Amino acid sequence: MSLSPNYQLEEFMRGVERPVPPLQPRPLRAIAEMLVAAWEGLLEDYEEVLRHDEEKVVNTLMESRLKSLSELNPQWSMLVASVERGKETINYDGSKLETRPDFSIYLTNRSSKLPLIVECKLLDTTDTKSKKTINLYCTKAGAIY
Repeated sequence: MSLSPNYQLEEFMRGVERPVPPLQPRPLRAIAEMLVAAWEGLLEDYEEVLRHDEEKVVNTLMESRLKSLSELNPQWSMLVASVERGKETINYDGSKLETRPDFSIYLTNRSSKLPLIVECKLLDTTDTKSKKTINLYCTKAGAIY
């Protein structure tokens, strides 16, 4: 038996209608606004931790806050089925089998195989030695800020 070079991706996408439609701007904007609100709430409660602790501590707080939104906010629960931190998945072309995004946001109206992926980066605007500034990530990713 001869396997296709993309057999992992083919199996991963089994049962998913293709081409996968893009996420619409309005729900994306609502999710982005909720992420900002969750972050601002955490800043009110845990500013010192958020400003000085490592990424896994910050992400754990954010996951807890996002999960609590499902019970507290009807708009969030209409859009988001669940949030998982560090859930392994394959990458876009199946060449990497153990990618681990910071957050996988599973949407209510989309296949559970295709979560909205969120990567978090702690940026330091004061310590140029760390090289973790907004320019590092935005230049490499081609993002506009």
